[in-house]
Amino acid sequence: VRTPMAVTIDRAALRDLLHFGAGQTLSSLANTVATQGDYVVVSSQLGTAALGFYGRAYELINYPSTLFNNLAGGVMFAALARLQDDRARLAEALELTLFVIAAVLLPASAGLILVAPEAIHVLMGPGWEAAVVPFQIMSIAMLLRTSYKVGATVARARGDVYRISIIQVIYAVNVIGGALVASRWGIDAVAITTTAAVALHFVLLTWLGARHAAIGVMPLVRAHGAALVGTVATMLLAVPVVLLLRHLGVGAPGVLAAGTAAGGLGFAAFVAWQLRRKGSRWATAWRDVRGLRRGGGGKGGKGTKWDQYFRITLGAETIGAAPVNPWVGAYDLVAMFARA
Repeated sequence: VRTPMAVTIDRAALRDLLHFGAGQTLSSLANTVATQGDYVVVSSQLGTAALGFYGRAYELINYPSTLFNNLAGGVMFAALARLQDDRARLAEALELTLFVIAAVLLPASAGLILVAPEAIHVLMGPGWEAAVVPFQIMSIAMLLRTSYKVGATVARARGDVYRISIIQVIYAVNVIGGALVASRWGIDAVAITTTAAVALHFVLLTWLGARHAAIGVMPLVRAHGAALVGTVATMLLAVPVVLLLRHLGVGAPGVLAAGTAAGGLGFAAFVAWQLRRKGSRWATAWRDVRGLRRGGGGKGGKGTKWDQYFRITLGAETIGAAPVNPWVGAYDLVAMFARA
């Protein structure tokens, strides 16, 4: 006898899905308008040649943000969605992610501002000098473009897509309005207003993410402050090298290579020193990242109350209490939980 099949719709689940999807769509549309609006203004007000210089500088600066979104965006959303009801761990994830991004991109931004003339010459060739200043200005916001996605991801994981949409609309208005006002002074001025719009966007989305994670402003400020110290250490070696080579008349490829090497050496030395300092933010971040990579993050236990008659065998086979065919592998992590 066949059991009749019936298709039913969970109206509450459907309503939640449509509510989330509509907010997400609105947010995506507003972000698209914001990221393309300044292009439209520059093209219409200043011409295609100006758009070429501005667009190339923008694309280079936006690359880390695009890479982060493609590689980590979906994974981060899924991970944070599982933590949406655990405010403490959500706050830890937000602070750690912002610190790691700042630790990498703040020194990189400073380095790009320093060697921008040589970088533009090597990457684009001669004739692109007009892109140097917009590139330097927008390098200031390279970190902000990447970091604001973290706050947005936290808020999205908590389902707050409509506040994100409102902030995206504000961002679009600021980008387009600023470009319209600044276009009379050229692409350098447009780069300034676009960078200011990105900075405000970062503040608003980070505030929204921090609000959902129930974390104050000061931990986030301290995280960026620790990264800023690393940036200063990086530039202490890179700046004199670049200035000296320019004074000696060394070509752009040589200056770019030597400046990058000097900055990298200064950064590596600073990080190595920080990792040896007990309690430094760099050391604790490295510990936390390693814990995440290994799947850690829980609290350890001693197992002193374990019943000796409940045996656990890992790897090797046993007959009773006697091991058979001992395993010769290695354990990276063994985790046991009090409940499923």
